[in-house]
Amino acid sequence: MKKKIAFFFAMALIALLCVFIVQNLQDVDLRFLAWGGQITLAGPILIAYALGGLTARPVWRFLNAQRVQRKTDKKAEKAAETKLQSPPPDTTRDSKSSR
Repeated sequence: MKKKIAFFFAMALIALLCVFIVQNLQDVDLRFLAWGGQITLAGPILIAYALGGLTARPVWRFLNAQRVQRKTDKKAEKAAETKLQSPPPDTTRDSKSSR
């Protein structure tokens, strides 16, 4: 179910991007470092979209890994805390009952 929702959300986003590009087909002067020239506005928009898509997944994985690590650390800390608070096991046995 989540995959279907994500798919439809992605399709809607792509459709909105296409509409935005079609509405912005005028030529613009673009300068970047030593490169410059005229290009339709759709070019830089597509480049920015592609670069955002390429960087989003690694950033998401990094942030998610940090969140999981914090959860794991909290669980380990809580387990160690409860282990320290619990009384030591009773190791004294009646010598007569063990015979």
